Amino acid sequence: VSSFYAINHFAIYNNGKITPLKDLDKATILSMLPSNGTYESWLKEHKNKLKNESDAIAFLQYVNSLN
Repeated sequence: VSSFYAINHFAIYNNGKITPLKDLDKATILSMLPSNGTYESWLKEHKNKLKNESDAIAFLQYVNSLN
């Protein structure tokens, strides 16, 4: 074997339903969540651009803390 690669799949579990994410980016993640006026301000305050896995985890932990 001369090379290999790994593929990660991401999904959001909400209201008993698992929804796969097409991309791990801001537009995709926000489209999966109910509207909330605090999301954008939290992202801006924490300089979180939802560009990678750790950004997404931090943001979703915030979202979960609201419930």
